[in-house]
Amino acid sequence: MAITPENLPVIAAKLGVAESTLSAVVSASQTASLPLPPAIDDVSTSMAKEFCDYQPTFYTPTTEAVSRWQQGSEVLVPVSIDYETTDTGNGAAVGCQVHRFGD
Repeated sequence: MAITPENLPVIAAKLGVAESTLSAVVSASQTASLPLPPAIDDVSTSMAKEFCDYQPTFYTPTTEAVSRWQQGSEVLVPVSIDYETTDTGNGAAVGCQVHRFGD
């Protein structure tokens, strides 16, 4: 697997922007998805109940997924720094052992 550590902060920034946009859309649609109060007829009463029951089953996991995007964007920069540090250090340690295996 090839990793380009310099790309991780760029990916983090793009992920953060996408998360903000998605969060705004989800938030706006969550409010809009709440049904109007039902009239006295059975159909609108039943519809309101079904929509009220459905709303949390969609928006709870969606909101959790959006928060995971935020968490991912926050850790990519430290990960890239850690990756570069350990890759350089471990590369030097492996390079010192080349004489054991030949060229």
